[in-house]
Amino acid sequence: MLFRCLFFATGATVFLAACEPISEDACRAGDWRGIGIADGAAGRAPDRINAYHETCAKIGITPDARAWRAGRTEGLKRYCTPQNAYKIGRNGNRLAPYCPAGERDALSRANVTGLQYHELSTQIGQLSAQVNDLNSQIRNISDFASDEELRDRRQLRRERARIEDRLRALRFERIQYSDYPV
Repeated sequence: MLFRCLFFATGATVFLAACEPISEDACRAGDWRGIGIADGAAGRAPDRINAYHETCAKIGITPDARAWRAGRTEGLKRYCTPQNAYKIGRNGNRLAPYCPAGERDALSRANVTGLQYHELSTQIGQLSAQVNDLNSQIRNISDFASDEELRDRRQLRRERARIEDRLRALRFERIQYSDYPV
């Protein structure tokens, strides 16, 4: 029983440490501008510095909020580009709402274009898996099968042809979202 409690306590400590927004080593290193640049480039929220304050306070360190904010502002310049907004969408994610208001429309359009590419790619993947499954079912029906099984094979082939037509259409449609114009 004691071993079990120690095991769970150790596991909880490791789990909680993994949830910390910053390591103790990073707190000690104190590269707050660099951390801010990384956070800005990742589109992280402006209140993330509060979590750093909490974590670093446990070891007696106070983050340099001014340096972090300056770095985050610089990092946001990397994050808030149409190319990055498109890339984020293409990975299936929405752009964080921290870019300057005057740029949001263009960035939103780029992000939506990437999201459309991602959605079409997801559909293509699902339909490709269906074609693979149908191919497997078709291969499992022998040329010497019963008339009913041969009819089933013809039906499976028709279904496969229908899905392959849809796949060609989706691949063609996806081309228009395959790159975001600069």
